Formats: sequence, structure tokens, C-alpha cells
Amino acid sequence: VGGGGLWAEEFASGVSEMGVGSGAMSEMESAWRDLANADVQEAAGGEPDWVREFKEAGAVGSNEVDFDELDRTHGHVGLGVESSSSLSDQYVFPTHNPFTGDADAMEKGYELFGRGVLSEAALAFESVVQANPQDAK
Repeated sequence: VGGGGLWAEEFASGVSEMGVGSGAMSEMESAWRDLANADVQEAAGGEPDWVREFKEAGAVGSNEVDFDELDRTHGHVGLGVESSSSLSDQYVFPTHNPFTGDADAMEKGYELFGRGVLSEAALAFESVVQANPQDAK
């Protein structure tokens, strides 16, 4: 495990070649100290600042979440949809399903599920549902 000093020297010279000034270095050192202090605080049974801030913001602490209110307030962020009123109540099956029309889709779905290939298993099961929507299996 020799040569640790050489590595440290190479790293230090690389940092100096990047032109990182002493202000940035002291900022980085301060950030590392803050992280270390948060770890110590957490290990002592305290909470890191981010957890406390998260709780104070009301994000946790209640088992009741009003998803309808969240939807009215924020819409479907990431879906490009303003509110759930514009979403269909019907499930939309993928248009290209390799298991469509496969008589053995159910068995293949179980086999894929057992191997942990969940997305493919879901497609197999979806094709079974599409072929026979009234079947409760």
C-alpha cells in the first residue's frame, strides 16, 4: 500500500493546475466540515439539518396525504398535464406489445416474473388482460 504520498502530491498538483483558488478551496473544506458535523450529529441521535427542514416544511409527520389537493395545487409535474381532470380514467395499454396474440403469454409472464424481469412480465400479463378482459386470473 505504498506510494500514498505520491498520489496525494499528484492530486494536489492537479488541483493547482485546474486553477482552483484559495477561496474555492476554503469553501470546499468548509462544506466537508459541515458534512462531517452533520454525520456526527446524526450518529449522536440528532437529525441532520435537511431532515429538520423537510419536517418543518410539512412534508412529513402525517400519515394522511391529500393527493387531490396536491394535484390541484401542483398538477401532474413531469407528465405535461395541468390537472387530473384531463387524464382518462381508462388504463392505456402499450401499442407495441410483443406478447399480443401469444397463447402462452400467461405462463411466460409467470416465468419472467420469477426471474425478476418485471417489465417484460407486465407486458405479458397485459396482453392476457387485453385478450380476455373478463378473466380474473
